[in-house]
Amino acid sequence: NADIRVAGGEIEVIPGKVGRELDVEATMAAIREALADPTVTEVAAVVKTRMPAVTTEDLSHIEVVLGSYSTPYNAGRADRTHNLRLAAGKINKTVLHPGEEFSFNRIVGERGIQAGYREAPIFVDGEVRPSTGGGICQIATTMYNAALLANLDMVERHHHSRPVDYAPTGRDATVYWGQYDLRFRNSLKHPILILASVGSSEVTISILGSRADDAKVEITREGLTRIPYETKEQPDPELEKGKRKVEKPGREGWRVTVYRKATRGGEVIREEKLHTDYYAPQTEVV
Repeated sequence: NADIRVAGGEIEVIPGKVGRELDVEATMAAIREALADPTVTEVAAVVKTRMPAVTTEDLSHIEVVLGSYSTPYNAGRADRTHNLRLAAGKINKTVLHPGEEFSFNRIVGERGIQAGYREAPIFVDGEVRPSTGGGICQIATTMYNAALLANLDMVERHHHSRPVDYAPTGRDATVYWGQYDLRFRNSLKHPILILASVGSSEVTISILGSRADDAKVEITREGLTRIPYETKEQPDPELEKGKRKVEKPGREGWRVTVYRKATRGGEVIREEKLHTDYYAPQTEVV
């Protein structure tokens, strides 16, 4: 496949090459036919041409970074880091032609043990629990923000039940196999290339494309509101009289509305309300 090399802000397209593949059935048929003729001493292998899935032409318009976003992570959490690298590797160097749709679940696939994923913490009904493929939502969140900044059309996005610590409230994205996906469309006039990497302390996703599609994108949040939690008291016959114990800590909830505005050459080309997210508070149990 054609490839891209990015170094020092410069983008270089490495041309693709036409490949060859042995047509086994056709070659065997030719051999069987030759065996019936004692005058034939040599049989030419039947070879099919394999064109690159990503051609030089596909990447000829890759000139600038349209949108890039990074989120911090703790590399000391080995299993979660392993999952991040596995998912990023599936996404890296994905090419989307105009009108094509990116589906996180389709490209990354099911996050099971058989696919090499490990157990790490995730949110389940507002609680943190271990699950195979934990941490993948950080890749989805980073991807979501990069797609927004590249001025692409969002098709499907879901927020977590609780705010995450690696992205601003209202700018996260959760994915769950068979239930929640992250999808966006290349609504630009030229192909785009998605680069995904997991460094020593940051996950970075960049979307590259044509200079003609470049736009200045602003993401703003409004109405960021803290929602206090309630406290529920219940008797515990096993607790010493007069003693109080927090059985389940309370968590504040949040509400926020997110907007996007894109301009090119000083002209507004997109202005929209993306979504209003509500993160429910968690009742404290004493």
